[in-house]
Formats: sequence, C-alpha cells, structure tokens
Amino acid sequence: MSITNVSVSSNRAANVSSTVQHPPWLDEQLYPFKSVTKSHDYLVDLEQRLNAIKVMPALLIFGDLDATIKMGWLARLERIFPRHRTIIMNGSHHFPQIYDSAAGASAIRSFWDEEIAV
Repeated sequence: MSITNVSVSSNRAANVSSTVQHPPWLDEQLYPFKSVTKSHDYLVDLEQRLNAIKVMPALLIFGDLDATIKMGWLARLERIFPRHRTIIMNGSHHFPQIYDSAAGASAIRSFWDEEIAV
C-alpha cells in the first residue's frame, strides 16, 4: 500500500496520521447521527441490507476517535465483509475525509488499484 504516514498489518490495515483539528461545527452535525446509531430497528435493517452485498470488496475508513468503533460498528462491518480493507485515520472522528482528504483519497486509489481494477 502506498499511502503516506500509514502502517499496514493484515486486513485492519492502516493508521493514517492527521494534522487537521476537530472542526467545532462537527458536534452539531453528528447529533442526528448519534441518535440514529442507537435506533435498533434502523441498525437491524441496515445490517440486513449490507448482508445482501457482503460478497463485494469493501474499503472501511474510520477515524480513531469515531464513536461508532466503540459501539462495535467497525468489527461488525469487518465480519459482514470478508473481503475488506480497514483504514484507521489517527486524530479523526466520524468523517475522516474532513481531517485528511489527501490520505483518504490515496487510500481509495490504492484500494481501487489493488482490489477492484485487477
């Protein structure tokens, strides 16, 4: 994998260092998301829909400060998608592309080149 500031190990692959600070408006933006992630019916429906596409390769990009990791969503997605690559971006919350768009784009390009376009 050719992403700057990334260490790779097995499927849970990368830790990307980020220098961008948490934007103050993000807490307001995440409020509706936090309530949705606690909705049992929504989560059951989402998991069923994801099971329908589980044979596809998946790139899972999470921030290390993303609360959904603690809620078990990363582990759940890794179980659903056996053909996954996980990127953990250090210093990022739920929207890691805001914190380091170049590293996010590089991760997507590498995943595409190595898993999809082959």
